[in-house]
Amino acid sequence: MHYKIGLHIEESKITAVLCTKNMFLENFSLENFSDIFYAIKRVLKNLLNKSGVNPGKITHLNIATDFGQLVKKGVLPRTRIGYLQLGTKPIHNLKPGENLGPEFEKLIVTSKVFEVNNLFNTLQHFQESGVEIVVINTVLSLDNIGEKELLKKIDDFCRGKFKVMTSEAFTDLGFIKRENTLLYNGLLIKGTEKFFSELSTICNSLDLYCNIYCLTINGTLMSLNRTTMLPVKTINSTSISWLVGICNLEQLKNCLVIRRGDSHIYIAAIRNGVPQISPFPYSKENLKLNISHPNVFKISVSSGKKISSADKENVFNVLKRLNLQDEFLPIVLAGIPYEEFPELFYSNLVFPVHYIFEGIAGAYGAASALLEVESNKILVYKKKKKIEVENLWQTVYRKAEQEGMDLEQEVYKSVKETPLRYLPDEVSLVQAILYGHLQCCPSLSPNKSYNGPI
Repeated sequence: MHYKIGLHIEESKITAVLCTKNMFLENFSLENFSDIFYAIKRVLKNLLNKSGVNPGKITHLNIATDFGQLVKKGVLPRTRIGYLQLGTKPIHNLKPGENLGPEFEKLIVTSKVFEVNNLFNTLQHFQESGVEIVVINTVLSLDNIGEKELLKKIDDFCRGKFKVMTSEAFTDLGFIKRENTLLYNGLLIKGTEKFFSELSTICNSLDLYCNIYCLTINGTLMSLNRTTMLPVKTINSTSISWLVGICNLEQLKNCLVIRRGDSHIYIAAIRNGVPQISPFPYSKENLKLNISHPNVFKISVSSGKKISSADKENVFNVLKRLNLQDEFLPIVLAGIPYEEFPELFYSNLVFPVHYIFEGIAGAYGAASALLEVESNKILVYKKKKKIEVENLWQTVYRKAEQEGMDLEQEVYKSVKETPLRYLPDEVSLVQAILYGHLQCCPSLSPNKSYNGPI
């Protein structure tokens, strides 16, 4: 038998669970620590000791953590980034009223280049300013230079001086507000690389040579390689992991989840094991990022243990919106006694979650989430489009197999097409997305192979 570990990491609390494919076996938590890496090692070591499981039998370590919060709080290191704006096309940094917070904004060095010949002076300025990572929006780049040529010029000017991130890696994160996403992601790169470097050392010391995945804001997993490239996708994942964990603890692929926190009731829908996605951009404080995220309804509730009739009415209005097709999905109640909503039992099958499981739901969500693999391509509306989309799906399935998805089990497909009206010709971005379970017994990729940035 093989096992997997789910690790839920917050600034002041870490919870780990050990489970098999569909069964929770053991857990361990630690609060109020000063060194996050010492705490992670202690949690993993105690979990292994409690369970008595041979570390060699553990094939997956799935992590739910918000790298943005850890970097912002100073738990992980920050880095100075250079935002290289190319060409004469209008490029907006942050729009009025939006901000990354003073902790991050002071780390951004912005420079605009109108001609490639002036590129060297800008890179020299970045180097003198202590910049370690350069982010470039190549979609709004110079008309007469391609991305490969641009990267070659940068490498020729200052080989090995900077890590360069371009917008081509972010097509799945959306084109609107691309600058915000690029900037935020660049600010997280160094802290994320530090995290995985330390985690590799910890796992090696415990003889844990397992595949590592991270939970995204979508409630799905992405591989270690993708996480080091796109840590921005872990935003709010520690909050979303409970949503995935609660429904998976009840072994429900399709359901509605109602959970009460300290002063809010949260409601969300799960379909085919994945949270239903919101049609709106994600808002983080005063910043909007066009990354896909779950459609979680938040209702403020009155103080006190009892839920008022007005709060109940708001809950039922949300449930009606989520049940537009009269599906009457099963409902999972968390943090709410079922006596509070007796009306639900007349039309729905209700599963009250035991309070013991609420504490481990976040870690179990990471352990049990589906893997998401995506490929995308900008296509012109033409006769060959159908063939190119088929080729795109072949690429997705190939990537899914490489990243450890079990294609023998049930997989879920999703296609999204976005017209790109600001580009010439009639073109659209086609995104092919595949969701599926991790392989139960994959070929292991030892963490010893990770010796720094990817």
